[in-house]
Amino acid sequence: MSIEMENSRIDESVSKFIIYVENYRKNLNKQGVWLFLATIGCMGLEPTWLKIMALFVTLIIFFSNLLIEFEGEGRHLTYDEAMNQIKQKIELMSCENDKSYWFTCLDNIKKHRLGFFITFYKSYIYLISFVFYLICLILVMFEVALN
Repeated sequence: MSIEMENSRIDESVSKFIIYVENYRKNLNKQGVWLFLATIGCMGLEPTWLKIMALFVTLIIFFSNLLIEFEGEGRHLTYDEAMNQIKQKIELMSCENDKSYWFTCLDNIKKHRLGFFITFYKSYIYLISFVFYLICLILVMFEVALN
């Protein structure tokens, strides 16, 4: 395989991975809005046992909705798994300079798109909604314990 074809193949994989990360975060925030609304709906139910069931069903539904597929793989991959697949493709390249370039690109992606604070910054809607959900779940459990 020519060097240009190798670089093109890696460039395509890296581009798909970046799109995957961005789409995942958009989906996460969209699910956060619905999680917030569903939690409010659950808290309005009576009796308490129905509220508990609704909260657990809501949790199951929203966790299953978070698993989107990495294009071309046909299954959900963690960021690390997707990065490792790209690294394996880079390792197969023949030109050491190109390998170095692509590994540097992956390091930059990890630092600037997958960092701890970046994740919170880009997914804040879901995080706030999930904290709200957990607070409601704890309040319901206290309600059960006090009765």
